Amino acid sequence: MFVSFGKFTAPTWEEMKLLLIRQISLAFRAHRSLLDADGGLFADERRRFEAILNEDPSALYQGALEDLTALLSRKYQKGVIVLVDKYDKPMSSAHEHGYLDKAVQFLSSVFNGCLKGNPYAILSV
Repeated sequence: MFVSFGKFTAPTWEEMKLLLIRQISLAFRAHRSLLDADGGLFADERRRFEAILNEDPSALYQGALEDLTALLSRKYQKGVIVLVDKYDKPMSSAHEHGYLDKAVQFLSSVFNGCLKGNPYAILSV
């Protein structure tokens, strides 16, 4: 699974959050085959997956990447390699524009489960 935040800069937290939601949604789009009949999703997983895919603002984006690794691991019966590129770019922009606390809170909840102690990831970079 690959996620890049290389072009992320925004003057407000609201704009940054939309960019982050979009990027998480793109990670789900790359694996939309999980929605196929053989993807093995349960009804509640399908609803959450589709909400993120459709960039629903009420979806739970914190933990979404960890959920995606769990779904991929279950489908393919293998650990998932998680590659995150330029994870520091949104933080740099947040610091520059004065919304660092909000960005740290959101991003730490997105990345902690996905990268730290994720039993479905065999490598996280």
